[in-house]
Amino acid sequence: MFIETTNSKGRCLVATTHIARGSVVASEVPVAASPSPGHCSFCYGSNASKVCTGCRLASFCSVACQRSNWPSHKGLCRQLKAGASIPRSLQPLFALFVAVVDHSSIAVTVDALAADRSRFDSTTIEAFGRMVVARQAALASNAPHPVDSSSTTNPGDAGRQINLLCKISCNAVGISHPSTFEDCGVALFPETIAKANHSCVPNCTLLFDLPSASARLIALQDITPDTELTISYIDAADPFPIRQKDLQSRPTCKGFFQYNPPTIPAPTPCTCCKSTSNPIQPIQTLTSLSKQCTPKDTDPSNLSHLLTLQTRLLSPNSPLTLQTRQRLYSIHLSSANWQSALLLCNEIACTLESIYPPLSPSLGLQYLSLCRLALLVAQDLHPSMYPAILKDANTLMGVAEKAHVVFSTVLGDSHLLTLEAKEKRYELGAFYAAFGVRTGK
Repeated sequence: MFIETTNSKGRCLVATTHIARGSVVASEVPVAASPSPGHCSFCYGSNASKVCTGCRLASFCSVACQRSNWPSHKGLCRQLKAGASIPRSLQPLFALFVAVVDHSSIAVTVDALAADRSRFDSTTIEAFGRMVVARQAALASNAPHPVDSSSTTNPGDAGRQINLLCKISCNAVGISHPSTFEDCGVALFPETIAKANHSCVPNCTLLFDLPSASARLIALQDITPDTELTISYIDAADPFPIRQKDLQSRPTCKGFFQYNPPTIPAPTPCTCCKSTSNPIQPIQTLTSLSKQCTPKDTDPSNLSHLLTLQTRLLSPNSPLTLQTRQRLYSIHLSSANWQSALLLCNEIACTLESIYPPLSPSLGLQYLSLCRLALLVAQDLHPSMYPAILKDANTLMGVAEKAHVVFSTVLGDSHLLTLEAKEKRYELGAFYAAFGVRTGK
Protein backbone atom coordinates (compact mmCIF):
# COMPACT_ATOMS: atom_id res chain seq x y z
CA MET A 1 0.00 0.00 0.00
CA PHE A 2 1.25 3.49 -0.78
CA ILE A 3 -0.08 7.05 -0.70
CA GLU A 4 -0.62 8.72 -4.07
CA THR A 5 -1.49 12.33 -4.89
CA THR A 6 -3.74 13.18 -7.85
CA ASN A 7 -5.23 16.44 -9.10
CA SER A 8 -8.81 15.18 -8.87
CA LYS A 9 -8.71 13.26 -5.58
CA GLY A 10 -5.77 14.69 -3.67
CA ARG A 11 -4.02 12.14 -1.49
CA CYS A 12 -5.34 8.60 -1.67
CA LEU A 13 -4.39 5.06 -0.66
CA VAL A 14 -3.51 2.62 -3.45
CA ALA A 15 -2.88 -1.13 -3.21
CA THR A 16 0.59 -2.24 -4.30
CA THR A 17 -0.09 -5.99 -4.07
CA HIS A 18 -3.09 -8.31 -4.14
CA ILE A 19 -5.12 -7.98 -0.92
CA ALA A 20 -7.39 -10.84 0.12
CA ARG A 21 -10.81 -10.04 1.55
CA GLY A 22 -10.84 -9.90 5.33
CA SER A 23 -7.16 -8.92 5.46
CA VAL A 24 -5.93 -6.12 7.72
CA VAL A 25 -4.63 -3.56 5.23
CA ALA A 26 -3.37 -1.12 7.87
CA SER A 27 -3.65 -0.44 11.58
CA GLU A 28 -3.11 2.87 13.34
CA VAL A 29 -3.26 4.33 16.84
CA PRO A 30 -4.99 7.75 16.99
CA VAL A 31 -3.04 10.85 17.93
CA ALA A 32 -6.23 12.06 19.62
CA ALA A 33 -9.66 10.59 20.35
CA SER A 34 -12.82 11.84 22.02
CA PRO A 35 -16.12 10.14 22.87
CA SER A 36 -19.48 11.40 21.69
CA PRO A 37 -21.53 13.37 24.26
CA GLY A 38 -23.02 10.98 26.79
CA HIS A 39 -20.40 8.27 26.16
CA CYS A 40 -17.69 7.22 28.60
CA SER A 41 -14.37 9.03 28.09
CA PHE A 42 -12.47 5.80 28.79
CA CYS A 43 -14.41 2.77 27.49
CA TYR A 44 -16.79 4.68 25.13
CA GLY A 45 -19.84 2.99 26.66
CA SER A 46 -23.20 4.71 26.24
CA ASN A 47 -24.29 4.74 29.90
CA ALA A 48 -21.87 7.41 31.14
CA SER A 49 -23.67 9.09 34.04
CA LYS A 50 -20.70 10.27 36.15
CA VAL A 51 -19.40 13.69 35.05
CA CYS A 52 -15.92 15.04 35.78
CA THR A 53 -16.38 17.75 38.42
CA GLY A 54 -13.41 19.67 37.04
CA CYS A 55 -14.22 20.21 33.36
CA ARG A 56 -17.89 19.09 33.33
CA LEU A 57 -17.17 17.85 29.80
CA ALA A 58 -15.78 14.35 30.30
CA SER A 59 -18.18 11.68 31.57
CA PHE A 60 -17.67 8.12 32.77
CA CYS A 61 -19.76 5.01 33.31
CA SER A 62 -17.97 4.00 36.52
CA VAL A 63 -15.41 5.12 39.08
CA ALA A 64 -13.00 2.53 37.66
CA CYS A 65 -13.18 4.12 34.19
CA GLN A 66 -12.66 7.59 35.69
CA ARG A 67 -9.55 6.45 37.56
CA SER A 68 -8.16 4.67 34.50
CA ASN A 69 -8.64 7.78 32.37
CA TRP A 70 -7.25 10.27 34.88
CA PRO A 71 -3.53 10.04 33.88
CA SER A 72 -4.35 11.23 30.34
CA HIS A 73 -7.21 13.51 31.36
CA LYS A 74 -5.63 15.53 34.17
CA GLY A 75 -3.34 17.52 31.85
CA LEU A 76 -6.28 18.61 29.69
CA CYS A 77 -9.02 19.02 32.31
CA ARG A 78 -8.56 22.77 32.84
CA GLN A 79 -8.63 23.51 29.10
CA LEU A 80 -11.61 21.22 28.52
CA LYS A 81 -13.52 23.18 31.15
CA ALA A 82 -13.54 26.08 28.70
CA GLY A 83 -15.49 23.87 26.28
CA ALA A 84 -18.56 23.72 28.53
CA SER A 85 -19.96 26.80 26.76
CA ILE A 86 -19.36 25.31 23.30
CA PRO A 87 -22.36 23.68 21.53
CA ARG A 88 -22.69 20.03 22.50
CA SER A 89 -22.23 18.82 18.92
CA LEU A 90 -18.82 20.55 18.69
CA GLN A 91 -17.44 19.39 22.05
CA PRO A 92 -15.75 16.23 20.66
CA LEU A 93 -13.98 18.39 18.05
CA PHE A 94 -12.86 20.81 20.78
CA ALA A 95 -11.46 17.88 22.79
CA LEU A 96 -9.43 16.72 19.75
CA PHE A 97 -8.15 20.27 19.24
CA VAL A 98 -7.02 20.59 22.87
CA ALA A 99 -5.25 17.20 22.68
CA VAL A 100 -3.41 18.11 19.45
CA VAL A 101 -2.47 21.77 19.81
CA ASP A 102 -0.18 21.35 22.85
CA HIS A 103 2.08 18.78 21.18
CA SER A 104 4.30 20.28 18.51
CA SER A 105 5.14 16.99 16.74
CA ILE A 106 1.48 15.95 16.52
CA ALA A 107 0.43 19.46 15.47
CA VAL A 108 2.98 19.41 12.63
CA THR A 109 1.67 16.03 11.40
CA VAL A 110 -1.95 17.20 11.49
CA ASP A 111 -0.98 20.52 9.89
CA ALA A 112 0.28 18.58 6.85
CA LEU A 113 -3.18 17.11 6.17
CA ALA A 114 -5.40 18.48 3.42
CA ALA A 115 -8.18 20.98 4.14
CA ASP A 116 -9.37 24.08 2.31
CA ARG A 117 -10.42 26.76 4.80
CA SER A 118 -12.20 28.72 2.07
CA ARG A 119 -14.78 25.92 1.76
CA PHE A 120 -15.93 26.37 5.37
CA ASP A 121 -18.85 28.76 5.83
CA SER A 122 -18.51 31.84 8.02
CA THR A 123 -20.65 30.37 10.81
CA THR A 124 -18.28 27.41 11.19
CA ILE A 125 -15.19 29.63 11.15
CA GLU A 126 -16.76 31.82 13.84
CA ALA A 127 -17.43 28.71 15.96
CA PHE A 128 -13.79 27.65 15.52
CA GLY A 129 -12.70 31.13 16.57
CA ARG A 130 -14.73 30.84 19.77
CA MET A 131 -13.00 27.53 20.50
CA VAL A 132 -9.59 29.18 20.13
CA VAL A 133 -10.61 32.07 22.40
CA ALA A 134 -12.05 29.67 25.00
CA ARG A 135 -8.84 27.66 25.11
CA GLN A 136 -6.66 30.78 25.36
CA ALA A 137 -8.82 32.00 28.26
CA ALA A 138 -8.25 28.68 30.02
CA LEU A 139 -4.48 29.00 29.50
CA ALA A 140 -4.53 32.54 30.83
CA SER A 141 -6.24 31.36 34.02
CA ASN A 142 -3.10 29.50 35.09
CA ALA A 143 -3.68 26.19 33.31
CA PRO A 144 -1.36 23.52 34.75
CA HIS A 145 -0.19 22.18 31.38
CA PRO A 146 2.54 24.35 29.74
CA VAL A 147 2.29 25.17 26.04
CA ASP A 148 5.18 24.54 23.66
CA SER A 149 5.82 27.95 22.10
CA SER A 150 7.85 26.38 19.26
CA SER A 151 4.73 24.63 17.95
CA THR A 152 3.55 25.59 14.48
CA THR A 153 0.22 26.39 16.15
CA ASN A 154 1.38 28.93 18.73
CA PRO A 155 -1.44 29.90 21.14
CA GLY A 156 -1.05 33.54 20.17
CA ASP A 157 -1.63 32.79 16.51
CA ALA A 158 -5.42 32.41 16.29
CA GLY A 159 -5.33 32.10 12.50
CA ARG A 160 -3.05 29.08 12.60
CA GLN A 161 -5.18 27.44 15.25
CA ILE A 162 -8.35 27.97 13.22
CA ASN A 163 -6.59 26.37 10.24
CA LEU A 164 -5.66 23.46 12.50
CA LEU A 165 -9.31 23.09 13.56
CA CYS A 166 -10.32 23.01 9.88
CA LYS A 167 -7.90 20.14 9.26
CA ILE A 168 -9.01 18.23 12.35
CA SER A 169 -12.66 18.67 11.33
CA CYS A 170 -12.01 17.43 7.78
CA ASN A 171 -9.87 14.43 8.66
CA ALA A 172 -11.33 13.07 11.92
CA VAL A 173 -13.29 9.82 11.55
CA GLY A 174 -16.18 8.50 13.59
CA ILE A 175 -15.52 5.64 16.01
CA SER A 176 -18.03 2.79 15.84
CA HIS A 177 -18.43 0.46 18.80
CA PRO A 178 -16.93 -2.99 18.02
CA SER A 179 -20.03 -4.82 19.32
CA THR A 180 -22.95 -2.65 18.19
CA PHE A 181 -21.28 -0.64 15.37
CA GLU A 182 -23.02 2.48 16.65
CA ASP A 183 -21.16 5.82 16.61
CA CYS A 184 -19.52 6.47 19.96
CA GLY A 185 -16.80 9.06 19.30
CA VAL A 186 -14.29 10.64 16.91
CA ALA A 187 -10.57 10.08 16.41
CA LEU A 188 -7.71 11.42 14.32
CA PHE A 189 -5.41 9.12 12.31
CA PRO A 190 -3.14 11.46 10.30
CA GLU A 191 -0.55 8.94 9.08
CA THR A 192 -2.64 6.59 6.92
CA ILE A 193 -6.38 6.35 7.53
CA ALA A 194 -6.99 10.09 7.07
CA LYS A 195 -5.84 9.68 3.45
CA ALA A 196 -8.54 7.13 2.54
CA ASN A 197 -11.16 8.61 0.21
CA HIS A 198 -14.92 8.06 0.32
CA SER A 199 -16.90 5.71 -1.87
CA CYS A 200 -20.59 4.85 -1.66
CA VAL A 201 -19.48 1.31 -2.57
CA PRO A 202 -16.24 1.00 -0.55
CA ASN A 203 -13.80 -1.89 -0.76
CA CYS A 204 -12.59 -1.42 2.84
CA THR A 205 -14.07 -0.67 6.25
CA LEU A 206 -12.75 0.51 9.61
CA LEU A 207 -12.93 -1.56 12.79
CA PHE A 208 -12.00 -0.11 16.18
CA ASP A 209 -10.54 -1.57 19.34
CA LEU A 210 -11.65 0.05 22.60
CA PRO A 211 -10.63 1.66 24.89
CA SER A 212 -7.48 2.45 22.86
CA ALA A 213 -9.61 3.63 19.87
CA SER A 214 -7.00 2.13 17.54
CA ALA A 215 -8.31 1.36 14.07
CA ARG A 216 -7.84 -1.43 11.55
CA LEU A 217 -8.49 -0.97 7.84
CA ILE A 218 -10.13 -4.23 6.67
CA ALA A 219 -10.58 -5.31 3.04
CA LEU A 220 -14.22 -6.14 2.26
CA GLN A 221 -13.33 -7.86 -1.00
CA ASP A 222 -10.35 -9.12 -2.95
CA ILE A 223 -8.41 -6.06 -4.14
CA THR A 224 -6.06 -6.10 -7.12
CA PRO A 225 -2.83 -4.04 -7.36
CA ASP A 226 -3.15 -0.36 -8.36
CA THR A 227 -6.71 -0.21 -6.99
CA GLU A 228 -7.61 2.71 -4.74
CA LEU A 229 -8.58 1.76 -1.18
CA THR A 230 -11.81 3.49 -0.13
CA ILE A 231 -14.07 3.66 2.91
CA SER A 232 -17.56 5.11 3.37
CA TYR A 233 -17.83 8.40 5.26
CA ILE A 234 -21.61 7.97 5.59
CA ASP A 235 -24.22 5.28 6.17
CA ALA A 236 -25.28 4.04 2.74
CA ALA A 237 -28.68 3.03 4.13
CA ASP A 238 -29.66 6.64 4.93
CA PRO A 239 -32.17 8.37 2.61
CA PHE A 240 -30.63 10.27 -0.30
CA PRO A 241 -31.16 13.84 1.07
CA ILE A 242 -29.36 12.91 4.31
CA ARG A 243 -26.45 11.28 2.46
CA GLN A 244 -26.16 14.21 0.08
CA LYS A 245 -26.27 16.79 2.88
CA ASP A 246 -23.71 14.86 4.92
CA LEU A 247 -21.22 14.63 2.06
CA GLN A 248 -21.75 18.20 0.86
CA SER A 249 -21.17 19.46 4.41
CA ARG A 250 -17.63 18.09 4.23
CA PRO A 251 -15.35 20.82 2.84
CA THR A 252 -13.00 18.20 1.36
CA CYS A 253 -15.71 16.41 -0.62
CA LYS A 254 -15.30 16.83 -4.39
CA GLY A 255 -17.90 14.28 -5.43
CA PHE A 256 -21.63 14.50 -6.07
CA PHE A 257 -24.67 12.29 -6.25
CA GLN A 258 -26.76 11.66 -9.31
CA TYR A 259 -30.31 10.98 -8.26
CA ASN A 260 -33.35 10.11 -10.33
CA PRO A 261 -36.57 10.59 -8.34
CA PRO A 262 -39.24 7.91 -8.73
CA THR A 263 -41.39 8.43 -11.80
CA ILE A 264 -45.18 8.55 -11.63
CA PRO A 265 -46.53 5.17 -12.75
CA ALA A 266 -48.51 5.08 -15.98
CA PRO A 267 -52.31 4.76 -15.69
CA THR A 268 -53.39 1.13 -15.53
CA PRO A 269 -56.88 -0.13 -16.42
CA CYS A 270 -58.88 -1.73 -13.63
CA THR A 271 -59.29 -5.50 -14.16
CA CYS A 272 -62.98 -5.27 -13.22
CA CYS A 273 -64.43 -2.15 -14.84
CA LYS A 274 -61.59 -1.55 -17.37
CA SER A 275 -61.47 2.15 -16.40
CA THR A 276 -58.14 3.92 -16.06
CA SER A 277 -57.08 4.56 -12.45
CA ASN A 278 -55.68 7.90 -11.33
CA PRO A 279 -51.92 7.46 -10.66
CA ILE A 280 -51.74 10.75 -8.75
CA GLN A 281 -54.10 9.66 -5.99
CA PRO A 282 -51.77 7.06 -4.38
CA ILE A 283 -48.89 9.56 -4.45
CA GLN A 284 -51.05 12.21 -2.78
CA THR A 285 -52.03 9.64 -0.16
CA LEU A 286 -48.36 8.72 0.33
CA THR A 287 -47.39 12.37 0.85
CA SER A 288 -50.24 12.95 3.29
CA LEU A 289 -49.53 9.79 5.26
CA SER A 290 -45.79 10.54 5.40
CA LYS A 291 -46.59 13.85 7.12
CA GLN A 292 -48.90 12.12 9.59
CA CYS A 293 -46.36 9.43 10.55
CA THR A 294 -44.03 11.56 12.66
CA PRO A 295 -40.87 10.01 14.18
CA LYS A 296 -42.79 9.64 17.47
CA ASP A 297 -45.71 7.81 15.84
CA THR A 298 -46.05 4.31 17.32
CA ASP A 299 -49.26 3.25 15.57
CA PRO A 300 -48.43 0.04 13.62
CA SER A 301 -51.46 0.40 11.35
CA ASN A 302 -50.38 3.85 10.09
CA LEU A 303 -46.82 2.68 9.50
CA SER A 304 -48.00 -0.52 7.80
CA HIS A 305 -50.15 1.52 5.40
CA LEU A 306 -47.23 3.88 4.73
CA LEU A 307 -44.91 0.91 4.14
CA THR A 308 -47.33 -0.61 1.62
CA LEU A 309 -47.52 2.64 -0.35
CA GLN A 310 -43.75 3.20 -0.26
CA THR A 311 -43.09 -0.35 -1.44
CA ARG A 312 -45.51 0.13 -4.33
CA LEU A 313 -44.61 3.67 -5.41
CA LEU A 314 -40.92 3.95 -4.54
CA SER A 315 -39.35 0.49 -4.31
CA PRO A 316 -39.01 -2.27 -1.71
CA ASN A 317 -35.32 -1.36 -1.32
CA SER A 318 -35.55 2.45 -1.25
CA PRO A 319 -33.98 4.16 1.81
CA LEU A 320 -37.32 5.70 2.81
CA THR A 321 -39.02 2.30 2.66
CA LEU A 322 -36.17 0.84 4.72
CA GLN A 323 -36.55 3.62 7.29
CA THR A 324 -40.28 2.92 7.72
CA ARG A 325 -39.67 -0.82 7.88
CA GLN A 326 -37.07 -0.33 10.63
CA ARG A 327 -39.48 1.86 12.65
CA LEU A 328 -42.22 -0.75 12.38
CA TYR A 329 -39.68 -3.47 13.26
CA SER A 330 -38.74 -1.60 16.47
CA ILE A 331 -42.42 -1.33 17.46
CA HIS A 332 -42.94 -5.08 17.02
CA LEU A 333 -39.81 -5.80 19.05
CA SER A 334 -40.93 -3.56 21.92
CA SER A 335 -44.31 -5.33 22.00
CA ALA A 336 -42.69 -8.81 21.78
CA ASN A 337 -44.51 -9.53 18.51
CA TRP A 338 -41.77 -11.93 17.38
CA GLN A 339 -43.48 -13.32 14.27
CA SER A 340 -44.14 -9.91 12.69
CA ALA A 341 -40.66 -8.76 13.71
CA LEU A 342 -39.13 -11.84 12.06
CA LEU A 343 -40.84 -11.10 8.74
CA LEU A 344 -39.70 -7.46 8.81
CA CYS A 345 -36.19 -8.44 9.90
CA ASN A 346 -35.92 -10.71 6.86
CA GLU A 347 -37.14 -7.91 4.55
CA ILE A 348 -34.60 -5.50 6.10
CA ALA A 349 -31.82 -8.04 5.55
CA CYS A 350 -32.78 -8.36 1.86
CA THR A 351 -32.69 -4.56 1.50
CA LEU A 352 -29.33 -4.22 3.25
CA GLU A 353 -27.89 -6.90 0.96
CA SER A 354 -28.56 -4.53 -1.95
CA ILE A 355 -26.86 -1.63 -0.13
CA TYR A 356 -23.87 -2.91 1.83
CA PRO A 357 -20.86 -4.98 0.67
CA PRO A 358 -21.23 -8.73 1.46
CA LEU A 359 -18.78 -8.58 4.39
CA SER A 360 -20.20 -5.42 5.97
CA PRO A 361 -20.48 -5.78 9.78
CA SER A 362 -23.86 -3.98 9.64
CA LEU A 363 -25.15 -6.74 7.37
CA GLY A 364 -23.73 -9.37 9.71
CA LEU A 365 -25.63 -7.82 12.63
CA GLN A 366 -28.87 -8.03 10.66
CA TYR A 367 -28.25 -11.71 9.91
CA LEU A 368 -27.59 -12.33 13.60
CA SER A 369 -30.81 -10.51 14.59
CA LEU A 370 -32.70 -12.73 12.16
CA CYS A 371 -31.28 -15.85 13.85
CA ARG A 372 -32.14 -14.53 17.32
CA LEU A 373 -35.72 -13.82 16.27
CA ALA A 374 -36.11 -17.21 14.60
CA LEU A 375 -35.24 -18.89 17.90
CA LEU A 376 -37.61 -16.60 19.82
CA VAL A 377 -40.42 -17.46 17.40
CA ALA A 378 -39.64 -21.18 17.79
CA GLN A 379 -39.89 -20.88 21.58
CA ASP A 380 -43.05 -18.75 21.41
CA LEU A 381 -45.05 -20.80 18.90
CA HIS A 382 -47.57 -23.48 19.73
CA PRO A 383 -46.34 -26.88 18.45
CA SER A 384 -49.12 -26.91 15.86
CA MET A 385 -47.45 -23.90 14.21
CA TYR A 386 -44.01 -25.48 13.88
CA PRO A 387 -44.49 -26.54 10.23
CA ALA A 388 -44.67 -22.85 9.26
CA ILE A 389 -41.15 -22.20 10.54
CA LEU A 390 -39.73 -25.60 9.62
CA LYS A 391 -40.28 -24.94 5.91
CA ASP A 392 -37.75 -22.09 6.10
CA ALA A 393 -35.09 -24.27 7.72
CA ASN A 394 -32.53 -24.09 4.91
CA THR A 395 -33.02 -20.34 4.51
CA LEU A 396 -32.48 -19.59 8.19
CA MET A 397 -29.51 -21.94 8.45
CA GLY A 398 -28.04 -20.14 5.44
CA VAL A 399 -28.53 -16.81 7.22
CA ALA A 400 -26.76 -18.17 10.32
CA GLU A 401 -23.89 -19.32 8.12
CA LYS A 402 -23.67 -15.87 6.47
CA ALA A 403 -23.50 -14.19 9.88
CA HIS A 404 -20.69 -16.52 10.93
CA VAL A 405 -18.75 -15.91 7.70
CA VAL A 406 -19.01 -12.11 8.03
CA PHE A 407 -17.86 -11.98 11.64
CA SER A 408 -15.18 -14.68 11.41
CA THR A 409 -13.67 -13.06 8.30
CA VAL A 410 -13.78 -9.44 9.46
CA LEU A 411 -13.61 -9.71 13.27
CA GLY A 412 -11.83 -13.03 13.79
CA ASP A 413 -12.85 -16.40 15.23
CA SER A 414 -12.51 -15.32 18.88
CA HIS A 415 -14.77 -12.23 18.67
CA LEU A 416 -17.96 -12.38 20.76
CA LEU A 417 -20.19 -11.80 17.72
CA THR A 418 -18.46 -14.63 15.82
CA LEU A 419 -18.98 -16.97 18.75
CA GLU A 420 -22.64 -15.96 19.08
CA ALA A 421 -23.25 -16.52 15.36
CA LYS A 422 -21.70 -19.98 15.68
CA GLU A 423 -23.89 -20.69 18.72
CA LYS A 424 -27.09 -19.56 16.96
CA ARG A 425 -26.24 -21.75 13.97
CA TYR A 426 -25.87 -24.72 16.33
CA GLU A 427 -29.14 -23.94 18.18
CA LEU A 428 -31.10 -23.61 14.94
CA GLY A 429 -29.60 -26.86 13.66
CA ALA A 430 -30.54 -28.65 16.89
CA PHE A 431 -34.10 -27.31 16.72
CA TYR A 432 -34.59 -28.52 13.16
CA ALA A 433 -32.89 -31.85 13.84
CA ALA A 434 -35.41 -32.52 16.64
CA PHE A 435 -38.11 -32.58 13.95
CA GLY A 436 -36.07 -34.65 11.53
CA VAL A 437 -35.45 -31.73 9.17
CA ARG A 438 -32.21 -32.01 7.20
CA THR A 439 -30.75 -28.60 6.47
CA GLY A 440 -27.70 -29.55 4.46
CA LYS A 441 -25.39 -28.01 7.09
